[in-house]
Amino acid sequence: MLKGANIFLIALEIAQAIIIATISLLPPPPITVAQQEYATEEKAADKSKQSSPVERLWNWTTNDAVAFYTLVLCFFTGTLAISTIGLYQRTKDAAVSARIAAEHIPRVERAYLFLSIELKHKQTANAIPDTGDIVEVQFAFKNHGKTPAILTKIEAEVRTVTTLPTELRERAIEMPPGLVIGSGETTPYFPARNLIVPDDLARIRRRERTILFVGAVEYLDIFGKPHKTGFCLDRDPVGSGFGPSPTTILNYYT
Repeated sequence: MLKGANIFLIALEIAQAIIIATISLLPPPPITVAQQEYATEEKAADKSKQSSPVERLWNWTTNDAVAFYTLVLCFFTGTLAISTIGLYQRTKDAAVSARIAAEHIPRVERAYLFLSIELKHKQTANAIPDTGDIVEVQFAFKNHGKTPAILTKIEAEVRTVTTLPTELRERAIEMPPGLVIGSGETTPYFPARNLIVPDDLARIRRRERTILFVGAVEYLDIFGKPHKTGFCLDRDPVGSGFGPSPTTILNYYT
């Protein structure tokens, strides 16, 4: 609607310019005998008198209809020009505000999936004697956003390391279409387990190695935009639980 108003004002200004040009091409009206006599008398009465610019403008506009009309037309043309500039600025400001609002809404209304803090973990001896222990972590994700999230992929693993890794190993679980996590809801628990060999178990007790639970979840928001949340937790030396790892490379969200 604002664009239509701008086009109308521009067309009006063009029409006014055409009218001014047409009038300027018309021949001046003929001077009557009475006007000649009046001009002669005025000139004879005071030849030395010099009128001010305001008086000359007044005499010019009141004695010449075309000049008077031109002055009035210029005034309204200037007013329209100022109005057009103001309307353009308001239209520009409205467009900027609309763009900011459009960018802000998805950030506020989108889904935000994070690893649930209620992890379940256990360590049991492998069925084959003297081959090590199996460490299992059961985990879930909670949607902290205002709208549903559509799960697309989960990566999770239990591993032992001497230093914090910088990337995930490809152990993804492709999620079936239609698995949706509503606002405030938590997914079912997923298992991740790994066999820790006796040598690694000994090094863990000596605090030369540590057990990590690391992974990422990928999902879509209701706007169709993909997102990813990475997590990395390490187990304390006595095996009582997992806590956030200090790495900022594997703990992130988009």
